[in-house]
Amino acid sequence: MRLEFARMTVYVYYDNIVVATIDGKKIDIRKDAVERSGMPSQWAQHIPLLLENALPEGRRRDVLMRVALNKGLSPSSSIELIPYVADLPGRFSAEHSIESYKNGEGERKYFKLPGLLPQTSIESRLPPVFFNPLSEERISKRPSFSGYQDKFTANLLLEGDKLILQPEDQETERGNVIVKPANLKFPFIAENEYICMELSRRLSIPTSRVFLFDQADIPFPRRHIAVERFDVNIRDGLAEKLPVTEFAPLMRLLSDDKYDTTTEDLFSFARENLAGDDIKLLAKIYLLGCIVRNGDMHAKNFSIMLDSNGKSRLTPVYDMLNTNVYGFDDVLALKLGNSNNPKASEIAAFLSRYIAPNEIAEAGQTLKDNLSGILASTFKQDTALTTLKFKKRLEQSISGGARNLIQAAKQLSANRL
Repeated sequence: MRLEFARMTVYVYYDNIVVATIDGKKIDIRKDAVERSGMPSQWAQHIPLLLENALPEGRRRDVLMRVALNKGLSPSSSIELIPYVADLPGRFSAEHSIESYKNGEGERKYFKLPGLLPQTSIESRLPPVFFNPLSEERISKRPSFSGYQDKFTANLLLEGDKLILQPEDQETERGNVIVKPANLKFPFIAENEYICMELSRRLSIPTSRVFLFDQADIPFPRRHIAVERFDVNIRDGLAEKLPVTEFAPLMRLLSDDKYDTTTEDLFSFARENLAGDDIKLLAKIYLLGCIVRNGDMHAKNFSIMLDSNGKSRLTPVYDMLNTNVYGFDDVLALKLGNSNNPKASEIAAFLSRYIAPNEIAEAGQTLKDNLSGILASTFKQDTALTTLKFKKRLEQSISGGARNLIQAAKQLSANRL
């Protein structure tokens, strides 16, 4: 039997108003509707890029294509896959027909986590198939968020003195955490991110809370990570998505071009769009990434959030981890001075435009002083040889990054005397 494929118009909503339609590769922006929707004016000219950057990448995008084919659709461009993504930036949403649109972005329940949580392990009630991104059950759920790494949203709930992780109902709820399953290709990636995010907290950088957990009934003896969301507000008990988007689309970059800019251009964009205190914060986050040896700080790993007054603010840090332990030797994803491997002295000199050399040295020392304790608490009950080897490599890598930046900052201070 020959399968007949159909093409369907995609309707793009912003706060329940159709602001654009997609037909094949053509995107038609309804300017009058954009103005009525309350969409941030900074975003209006970037709608196609905002949507394209919201798509998952690599194998995760292939899964979306499989979903479309299973439904008898034949997308002629990746942008037509937008209706299959659960979390678009800001208050965007998309459907294949106006009739199928059910819930506005402010009509979902959201379970905000309390500020203080018990020091207890998390009981996961997530279906084991959720940890297989190619399973039929996972494919039937719309994926959340862009990027290559597998991820999905879930609800972390406090029941008495227990923390319970369970699936969200995508029709009526919005998950309060982003779950990133362990990865065979990158062992201990959950612990890696957890440690780097905890180090971020030690520098008083706004950082989402992170939680490690085990998942029973899957043949993979590694922990996973859940990251608390920062892009949702609560109004009358319902979820209200905040206007948040990555640097990349606002810098006129497609998702595949996220590495095709420079550190200098990234900071130039920040100076044009952020207040002075947030530019200093960006420099501090960039310094953290250099110290922990995060060679994947590209233009999609920094985001802007609009506050209630429409002012652009830098979002809390996310996707911070050491890439050096996995054999990625580049110091920076975005070139600095035309090099992905600038010397520590060049990094310190550049960042000293925004933060004083003594602050750079102090940040490096703070991370060195806290690293051993965080490593010990993260791996406290795991004494397997592979774990101990990874722990040692990670400690050596981050300690070396801190030592190099401390020395470079001290030398910079001495040269300025």
